[in-house]
Amino acid sequence: MSARAFALTRLVESPAGDLALVRDVVRGGDTGSAGCGVTVEQYSRFKHGDGLVARELGTALAEEFVAAHARTLRGDVVVTSSGYDVAPPAARSLLGPFVGTLRRLLDARDARGARGVTVRTVTVHRSAPSDGDYAAMGRDARAAALGAHDLHLGAGGDVRHAHVLALDDVRVTGVHERAMDAALRSAGARRVDHLYVVDAHLLGADPTVESRLNTVAVRDVDDLARLAASPGFVPNARVTRMLLGLDDASLAAVAARLPVEVLRWFSQVGLRDRFTELPRYRPAAERFRALAGGLVQEGAAP
Repeated sequence: MSARAFALTRLVESPAGDLALVRDVVRGGDTGSAGCGVTVEQYSRFKHGDGLVARELGTALAEEFVAAHARTLRGDVVVTSSGYDVAPPAARSLLGPFVGTLRRLLDARDARGARGVTVRTVTVHRSAPSDGDYAAMGRDARAAALGAHDLHLGAGGDVRHAHVLALDDVRVTGVHERAMDAALRSAGARRVDHLYVVDAHLLGADPTVESRLNTVAVRDVDDLARLAASPGFVPNARVTRMLLGLDDASLAAVAARLPVEVLRWFSQVGLRDRFTELPRYRPAAERFRALAGGLVQEGAAP
């Protein structure tokens, strides 16, 4: 059976509106739900740059996928993440631990006489940025924000005749999945599997559900500043957009609290993304660019 869509966890909502992550399990022929070891708080931190959680999630996703679908993996296997311009999404931080774990598991399988598999990565680029928070959009708004030809492979990104594993953080409406599928198949992929940390498509009729999940543990810039100072922080496009939505005083205050290496990332990567040129972000991007540059120079001074 094709593993067209595979998720590590499933998002559920209690009658009181509380969100939780569960894993479907089978016992004695009956399907039920169990705790999965991943909390909504961890997921929220991952979405805002917690690299230690990303390592755990990428590793677990590879382990669970191989355990369920190892027989489908043969020949040329290519791994990618959701499409982006310059500033990567949180899903990109899954790539390293996922690929490392996948190679380790497949090497062990090969040692037992299984067929060899080559594993490599490619980048999918997005040519037009979303004007706003994609996570807060409904199905129609997402479809309008992500055009049919917005995703394409980067230079040298050959997937012809390959089995592609497309990593993403959450499945809600399926709009991004269908766009990725079309881009990869038009580039010649023989098979595309979509792998997620969270499957939330049963709650997809609620346009707020993904945004609510994202902000469980990171609700404001104080939460973000604390996370940015923690070990393993990996800045991403979501963090950049969050900062560019601040007023001048708040932006200056949080910039002064960020580590120099994080500010350097914003100067060199985050603020080069095309979404920073959108009218809603451009003024704050210009101010933040000046702030970050000055603070990096100050921090580098002897």
